[in-house]
Amino acid sequence: MTVQAMFYVKEKREMATGGNDPDRVVEVTLGAAFGTYLKGLPEAEANKEWSKFTPTGELKMTITNPAAFDQFDIGGVYRLTFDKVV
Repeated sequence: MTVQAMFYVKEKREMATGGNDPDRVVEVTLGAAFGTYLKGLPEAEANKEWSKFTPTGELKMTITNPAAFDQFDIGGVYRLTFDKVV
């Protein structure tokens, strides 16, 4: 079974990598986009049903891929798809 959820970007912060490593590290925190968060958008009705049963949630990712840093906007809503692998 596949489960889809919508999450919004709550926080995006750059972190020190330590030592002399010049690479950037960004931590992105997403929160569940509960039913009323998407009010007025076409996706709102489908998300309303999902968020009725899963009203809260949080996901944190530490990203070291520079191409991915700018893909996440504060307040932006993203659809996550969970497919069981094993």
